Amino acid sequence: MLRALIPGLVLLIAAAESLHAEEGRLRAAQQQVRAKDPGKARAPSSNTHDDDDDDDDEGLLCAIFGLFSSRSDDERSAAVPRDPHRTADPELLEGWFADHLRRSAWVSLDGGYDFDHVTRVTARWVQDSSTWPLGWDSTWTWLHEDLANGSDDAVVGDLDAVVRFAPIPMVQLRLGAGLGLFHRDGTTDIGFDGLLGTEIRLAGHWRLNAIARLGTLGETSTAAARFTIGRRFEHLEPYLGYDWLRIGDVDFHGPMAGVRVRF
Repeated sequence: MLRALIPGLVLLIAAAESLHAEEGRLRAAQQQVRAKDPGKARAPSSNTHDDDDDDDDEGLLCAIFGLFSSRSDDERSAAVPRDPHRTADPELLEGWFADHLRRSAWVSLDGGYDFDHVTRVTARWVQDSSTWPLGWDSTWTWLHEDLANGSDDAVVGDLDAVVRFAPIPMVQLRLGAGLGLFHRDGTTDIGFDGLLGTEIRLAGHWRLNAIARLGTLGETSTAAARFTIGRRFEHLEPYLGYDWLRIGDVDFHGPMAGVRVRF
């Protein structure tokens, strides 16, 4: 009797694992983003936010953009060092901007794999102001999951307004807040995103970068962290690191490698 049941149990377990693999973690993450309570789930074709949510999102966007318009023109002009005897000298202006903007922006591109059928490609853009310690920080990750009967894709992104400060000369900290986004299967959900990042200059042109994020997407919470160490060669910085992302209770994590380009 027991021997007769064993083949059936094996087939049942295999079928359950196949169904789980076909549904995938990206689908599970979207289900938590859309609604923790299945009774609250919205139709895929419906708008993901009601009017109140849209008003809140517009208010948050206005607050973010307002950070960069809070100073008057006179204050901005006063923040830029000027030589009253050579203000019309193009070479002087070109040299000043080249000196202040040379390292004010960078972009990075890296790829990783979590050894559980999910590939990650992440692009990050950081832009700083040359006259005050404010800027932008935006990260976008494409997730590709191999399933038993095909594949699945999703995009997770954020755009944050940041303020930077250096407690000691070799360490720079970045504190920011903004919007997060999750897109999959033709639907998009947004939420709040907050970040705390640091860059530490080590000996021999080595750089240690770390960033942590906490926020929301739709109806669930999110958390992320990434750590990289790289060697700078002029404007290029190849690096290795580890990346972790949690949406609800669904985790995506693993090693990654990439390159950072500084301007």
